[in-house]
Amino acid sequence: MSDVNIEQFDVLNLGFQKKDRQYTNAFPSIEINVLSVTLPMLFDTGATAKLSEDAKNILNSKDTFIGTSYIVSSIFDKWRHENPSWQVIEGADKLLNESMIRVPQIQIGTRTIGPVWFTRRKDHNFHVYMSSMMDRKIEGAIGGSLLKYLRVIIDYPNETAYVSN
Repeated sequence: MSDVNIEQFDVLNLGFQKKDRQYTNAFPSIEINVLSVTLPMLFDTGATAKLSEDAKNILNSKDTFIGTSYIVSSIFDKWRHENPSWQVIEGADKLLNESMIRVPQIQIGTRTIGPVWFTRRKDHNFHVYMSSMMDRKIEGAIGGSLLKYLRVIIDYPNETAYVSN
């Protein structure tokens, strides 16, 4: 890390579920901003989509499995309705036969990056299941389709993420 100047990084808080000040799980939450709306998300370096043949062609990808980010269906559907120019690939993810949407830009800390592909997931997957293991209700997960733009240092003991691009 000798080439890292930590002063060039944004310092972001991570959230962890705790009981009596003791960690109950190690799933960190982090916030992003899309269209001036703050979204609490799971920090998920393993978020994966299995591309359909159509999606592989549209994304010009030879890979079947790609890093993605996830968003709950209620927000996916709202984005799609309110932003008809955003590209959507129907049935892009063969794992659950879900679509993907291309969000032109997101903000994380003071950094604006994009475009970022989000794969649709049922609200229950994040609002109920994953949120039950988190410090708060989350709206999805940030993964490789977002993280590919960034340098990230995660300091778990201090519940901090350092982010730069």
